[in-house]
Amino acid sequence: MKDINIILTRHGRYNNSRDKSDLSIGHITEEGKREIAEKTKKRIDRIVGNKLKDTTFLIIASPTYWLSDERFGRRAIETEKVTKAEIMEELKQEGLSEEEAKSHFYLKPEIYTRQKTNGVSIEELRDKLAEPNVYDLAPSYIEKLKVRYGGMNSGFWKELASSEEVKQYNKDAEGPTDLRRKITELLNYVVEWSKDYSKSQDTNVCIFLITHGETMEPFIQNRKLSHITEFGYNEGIVFNVKEDGIIIKTEDELFIGPPPKVKDGYILGRD
Repeated sequence: MKDINIILTRHGRYNNSRDKSDLSIGHITEEGKREIAEKTKKRIDRIVGNKLKDTTFLIIASPTYWLSDERFGRRAIETEKVTKAEIMEELKQEGLSEEEAKSHFYLKPEIYTRQKTNGVSIEELRDKLAEPNVYDLAPSYIEKLKVRYGGMNSGFWKELASSEEVKQYNKDAEGPTDLRRKITELLNYVVEWSKDYSKSQDTNVCIFLITHGETMEPFIQNRKLSHITEFGYNEGIVFNVKEDGIIIKTEDELFIGPPPKVKDGYILGRD
């Protein structure tokens, strides 16, 4: 079996001002762009190594606008662009032309899995990485948590990732169970696709899933990886896909989870 790795990561550093007169808010900063490029290079060197020219890349990022306002930046989408540019540069350093480098990216508008006969659109997969809708649908709950914990500190984020209290404020707001389900469904789709695609195209596959800390954390807690309490910018975990399951690692290669058993056709199980 070829190498298949999925990197679930938080977006890069951005302008997180809430001053709506500043149209640069929500955009990745110059420092953030440098950090993303540096982290991408390290990931490629460590995870892909000398197999770069035998690897297909798929990059999917959350579509969320800062403050849910289309006037402002989309930090995950911008992280995707910098990530792709850095991978392109790495490929060209291997002697590939611009067109040859582009051919190493999966650019079709959907992926195909046995779970959905008509395929799953990339836009649907992006939506599964989106920031929780709790900020828009239950702002009073967010304010209550801020008062309870004295701001958006570690206690605030821990409760947001573990408590279903938000449903008392708006039943349509996404709680931890909803967020776990979204990430689990996304991973199941891309794991199945990557195994089939890798085999049919005789290629290694490396997938970047770029999202938000509060979208990732309920999934991590539920997978008994709760010693990871918070994700900084560009931080994430790696899923190394095997025939019989998945090895989950932190980015410093610390082993943190056994390969889950395949059950009911779902690599990562169901909630």
